[in-house]
Amino acid sequence: AADWHLALPPGRVDQNLPRLGHHHLERPLFPFDPDMPAPDLTPELL
Repeated sequence: AADWHLALPPGRVDQNLPRLGHHHLERPLFPFDPDMPAPDLTPELL
């Protein structure tokens, strides 16, 4: 697997989300804000 590369070129199905230019997002939102604080992943008992 060390010799594999994944290319995300622009095209019909562009998977590079930050490049798509989304608007009206509730911030912070990963991956659009890479400098956002780490989320609290503590499980909660319901």
